[in-house]
Amino acid sequence: MKSFNSLIVEDNRKASDLLKNKLRKYCPLIGVIDQTAHLDEAKNLVEQNVYHILFLDIGLPSGSGFDLIEYVRDHPDIKMPAIIFTTGQNEQEYLLKAIRVSASDYLYKPISTDELIQAVHKATTRIQQEKKINDNLELISVLSTQKSHGLGQIPILMIKGVIEYVDVEKIKYFEANSSMTTIRLTEGKDLQSVRHLGYYKDQLRDHPSFFQISAAAVVNLSQISRYDHSRLLLTFKDGETIHASKRGGKDLRDFLRN
Repeated sequence: MKSFNSLIVEDNRKASDLLKNKLRKYCPLIGVIDQTAHLDEAKNLVEQNVYHILFLDIGLPSGSGFDLIEYVRDHPDIKMPAIIFTTGQNEQEYLLKAIRVSASDYLYKPISTDELIQAVHKATTRIQQEKKINDNLELISVLSTQKSHGLGQIPILMIKGVIEYVDVEKIKYFEANSSMTTIRLTEGKDLQSVRHLGYYKDQLRDHPSFFQISAAAVVNLSQISRYDHSRLLLTFKDGETIHASKRGGKDLRDFLRN
């Protein structure tokens, strides 16, 4: 990625212009720098444009910077940018909340040039890593449709001894359900197997598309369109989502980086 688009949401025009000038002078990777002082206008801007980084003031005339984050989260068609909070010393109580929403950084005004440079470097590195992760997910999806992995179907043992053979590529994920396993298919159908999750994990051990994201779930990565590591959230191609555990998410991130 050659440059990163940014949006400054700051109700103090002087502070906003100062930040913009510093970004222009010291952060050459930042390309577009839009500005707004109003929450409603910020919502319109993130809908109409693709921003990689938000420089977000917490206290705004018509709400808070956290309201904008919630707005983006409620609109899955808007990709969540990296968040760098810019706030006054008297708003330190919001630091923990910023951590909870996975902010990339938290800068106090007046903003130090060195700290700004470090924050932008941290955010752009994180964005590039997430792009590589999602590019690798797309590659897995493409390869899974081009190659046969020697396991076209898998038998699902259900109650009363019923066995149903399922095309492996039509499986979205396996999820532990007590001593049983739920198998979610791409057609929206669920199968309940009397076998435990570990059995299916072993069956698919050599299949490159299946990955265990938690103690309770194994997903088909060829059905995943996006992974947001900051929220440990995987999004399927049909829009359904599933969460990874902290350890499973870290393992997945490391796997997709390679």
